[in-house]
Amino acid sequence: VAVAGTHRSLLTKRGDFGCTRQSGPVHGLRGLRDTRSGRTKCRGLVEGGLLGGLASWVVSFLSRPKTAPGPNREMRERQRRARRDHELARAKLESASKGFADARDSTGIEVNRMAPEIVSSARERLAAAMQALSDANEELRVATEDLRSYPVPQYLKAERRKGTVMLAVTGNTGVGKSSWVNAVRRLTPKHGGYAKTGEGEITMEPTKYSFPFPAATKLSCVVWDLPGVGTSGYPQDTYLKSLGIRHFDVVVVVTDQRFTEAELFLLAELRYWKVPFFLVRNKIDLDVEREIHAEQQVLDNREFGDVLDEGSRAQIQTETIKNIKEDLLTLHSVSDSYCLSTRQPYWTGQDFVRLEKDLFQAIRRQRDKGRTQ
Repeated sequence: VAVAGTHRSLLTKRGDFGCTRQSGPVHGLRGLRDTRSGRTKCRGLVEGGLLGGLASWVVSFLSRPKTAPGPNREMRERQRRARRDHELARAKLESASKGFADARDSTGIEVNRMAPEIVSSARERLAAAMQALSDANEELRVATEDLRSYPVPQYLKAERRKGTVMLAVTGNTGVGKSSWVNAVRRLTPKHGGYAKTGEGEITMEPTKYSFPFPAATKLSCVVWDLPGVGTSGYPQDTYLKSLGIRHFDVVVVVTDQRFTEAELFLLAELRYWKVPFFLVRNKIDLDVEREIHAEQQVLDNREFGDVLDEGSRAQIQTETIKNIKEDLLTLHSVSDSYCLSTRQPYWTGQDFVRLEKDLFQAIRRQRDKGRTQ
């Protein structure tokens, strides 16, 4: 399914998309640095998003995502409270009934005119407590059955037992999944842990990469580069179950100029199961280059020697991104998409930084027991 619309953008003199080009190595989401001053000009996910707030909620950090299948801590806590309330309500009714009976037996008359109302109130309280306990038990039963239907796959079990925060990146072959994994970790080919990219490099099995959190939080996080929907061995019908998509904290779906039926299927499943996801429209730089070339070609055909000025380029860029996002919303019901490029000059431009911040917030909602989804 082709994404329609005129895709226009801009290559600016500041390093494209408003990013200042930098030289020298960059490591592990620490941002692009000015090697002369040692200052971080544009911070990545760790420095820009996590350090400001993660330490304050790590004490309430849940051991698994809230949307993952299976019983969770909140369900078990509700069951525990329901059992306690049921026991108290039953004891209260027994006490009220015994007191009322004792009073009648010893005197032959009602010494407390309120006794019947007290007993009736205790019965109502017990009935409500029994219903709450039944609801809590049913909630746990349904969650347990859900986990049986969508078990944790073998490749995720070790990290799941440790309570590791897990991100997944998926998409069709050639859309730049591995490139995004490198870009979000600020790694280049000369760094260790760099994910192989390029023609012929196809993700056939889930591949795990470290994803650094601030050391002070002592939280572990990894990103899994997953085979795309329909890849050999991972058919569309069993994709979510075989790869355990519902057990991830966040899923990043990467696409490029073509939006396929398999991607539409995946988005529908993620919405249905309420798994937080982010749609990344990659390779925006190619749209930039193509549209600038097309516009310049029009000027060249007039043979007046005109060249696109910076203002015109900026307008083309704005229109391109706007049109792409409108197409994704109109054609595919994607209300919030992230237009970016995984090439190094663009790491701090356009939607790249916004995506990093939003990823952090999604993880926080998934793991902070003091927050609701």
